Amino acid sequence: MSSSRRRFLSGSLLVLSLWGPACASRTAGPAVPTAALPALASHDELTRTLDTLFATSPADRVVWGVSVRVPGGAWLYQRNATLLLHPASNMKLVTLAASAERLGWDYRFTTTIRSTTPIDTDGTLAGDLVVIGGGDPTISRRHEGAATLAHLADLVWQRGVRRIEGRVIGDGSAFGGTSYGEGWQWDDLPFSYAAPVNALIYNENTAEFIVAPGPSAGALATMTPVDAAADLAVVNRITTVASGAARRLSVDRGPDDPRVTIRGEIPLGYAPFKQYLAIADPPAYFARAFRQALIARGIVVVGAARSSVTDPPGRLADEGGVSIRQQSPPLRQMAATLMKVSQNLYAEVLFHALGKSVGDGSTGAEAIALALPAWGADPADVVAADGSGLSRYDLTSAAALDALLSHMFISQGHREPWVAALPIAGVDGTLERRMKGTPAEGRVHAKTGSIAYVRALAGYVHSVDGQWLQFVILANNFAGKVTTADVDRITEQAVNLLVGFSRKAP
Repeated sequence: MSSSRRRFLSGSLLVLSLWGPACASRTAGPAVPTAALPALASHDELTRTLDTLFATSPADRVVWGVSVRVPGGAWLYQRNATLLLHPASNMKLVTLAASAERLGWDYRFTTTIRSTTPIDTDGTLAGDLVVIGGGDPTISRRHEGAATLAHLADLVWQRGVRRIEGRVIGDGSAFGGTSYGEGWQWDDLPFSYAAPVNALIYNENTAEFIVAPGPSAGALATMTPVDAAADLAVVNRITTVASGAARRLSVDRGPDDPRVTIRGEIPLGYAPFKQYLAIADPPAYFARAFRQALIARGIVVVGAARSSVTDPPGRLADEGGVSIRQQSPPLRQMAATLMKVSQNLYAEVLFHALGKSVGDGSTGAEAIALALPAWGADPADVVAADGSGLSRYDLTSAAALDALLSHMFISQGHREPWVAALPIAGVDGTLERRMKGTPAEGRVHAKTGSIAYVRALAGYVHSVDGQWLQFVILANNFAGKVTTADVDRITEQAVNLLVGFSRKAP
């Protein structure tokens, strides 16, 4: 997900982050009027047309890294293909591909619930109930079934627990504790797309608020937490202004300040809207919300909710205590949320899981470096500081992403879940509103990427003649006279050229 300085994300994108079965990839797009197709009769003409597109103002003020070819076959076009550029969320392509290779599409995260004492005959736990996270990012009140705290509370009830004399403790230390990605910018940290990474996750480590104007001009707006368990310290300095004025909001949190300060103006009569902020202490949030779920299930909880960082539990009971293991959906299912919504936290927990798969003390970057040669990519062409692409330290070349795309497409065990996870132009995910009504609608399966001064799009085109092409388009270092809309328009023009290009043409 993209970073936007001092600006809230709208709620709509996070609502899409429910995990679910990955959408099946299409093998054919909608009918396209002949007049809508570019008239490209040869490889040379495609090259000339793309060269002109990327060299004509305002494109000439952008640093482009481009690669186009047949999956596993011949290159059709390259431009600065070996230049190291910021990939933004195209880094998720690298993270997911490495995860599919090392962990497998059936990989699941495991959450464990233990107690420090045995269960008495009357169903009482004299000690603490401890939830030990394994990185599952799907547990959320937005979901149903197994991915809810209500389900976990029901499992505790089924184990025979009716009363907990001790505390409910959240342990998120499996990844080394709460942290942020290397190279994340401090002014991104209050926002939900930069939620801290931890092995114990609830609601994607995000607090939801309903924001509404006050009763009259000059009054403070209201910010009502949807989930009291979030317990995020917010300083509200949003003023209600006269109706018809523009809505303006900004958010700040200093590097050492746990409080989030929100400033701005909301016009009188403006409809209430949802806004999201990153949680500062994920294990404590999980513990508070889980304690509420246990009580709602009918279990008496005497002790408070705590994080293991501040309140470590005693020794876990060997026999007679609570011992529950709950698994996440498989990677093939989580991949739809990761890629279609571009959910950063999903990518970061996979990045940590990759590191653990290599060995104690290893990082996700080391796991990715091990995977690159098998893809035909030069390890020097990928610098992976995080898994999501939010880091400004991430670098990759179009050639490296091209090698990855080719490997995943031609590998029998990867192609179906891999392509199914990608957004489809004009249909879903981050491409739902892009390329609608163009030849590319329904025919392009690709990952978007966006941070300040960076746009990226990489994936596959199913052309009108039934051929598959793959492409990488990285755009960096644009500002001022060149807008994001300009870069998107140029990128989409290039993709539409590929939709109409025929390798069968003489």
